[in-house]
Amino acid sequence: MYFWGPSGLEQKQNWCSGRHWRQVAFSSTKSRLALVLHTEQLLEIQIVATNKLTAQEIKDLLGLKPHPREGGWYVRTYESDDWIGQASLELRYLRAGADGPRRTGTTIYYLLEPDTFSEMHRLLSDEVFHFYLGDPVEMLQLFPDGTSRVTILGPGIANGQTPQHVVPHTVWQGSRLLTGGSFALLGCTVAPGFEFEDYKTGDRAELCARWPQRRELIIALTR
Repeated sequence: MYFWGPSGLEQKQNWCSGRHWRQVAFSSTKSRLALVLHTEQLLEIQIVATNKLTAQEIKDLLGLKPHPREGGWYVRTYESDDWIGQASLELRYLRAGADGPRRTGTTIYYLLEPDTFSEMHRLLSDEVFHFYLGDPVEMLQLFPDGTSRVTILGPGIANGQTPQHVVPHTVWQGSRLLTGGSFALLGCTVAPGFEFEDYKTGDRAELCARWPQRRELIIALTR
């Protein structure tokens, strides 16, 4: 374990041995905050979960509701007060019939459970996914050039998982929990901001015909 020492980030055994340090613990039903002070030179903050939240508790605490198009559960947490005028939008918005301006950005919480999935869809804006809590998520992306990619969103960065991932605009995407998972809480940031009219649901037959190598996963992520 590493701590901030006299020379910056150091291993505890290299400079802490033999010195006095004290721990102050604060407990609650949700977490325990441990502060370890070392002769005014050391400050470590540890969050230790004392009980694992269930998916339903997270829904209740964050006010999540069913996503009307995509599946899963969501709530919008931020929408920019700044706008991009319709005349300044990229041509893809105008070609898609965008009516009116777009916010510069929006964010949501998004939760998946074993009986839910994010259906195959695409947006006119770039979307950034952030992994917060729970179990790993399998995401399929289908690119305009006929290639595809499966990305695992999760905390295991040493095992090839990623806590953050970008889906470029107009790329087909869909997600589900990996087998055995109970839930995953994600964040999604969209820029320019999300509007439902910029959302397009993927057609199972069309996607399977264009990306036959991903047929099994496409079927699992379409309705």
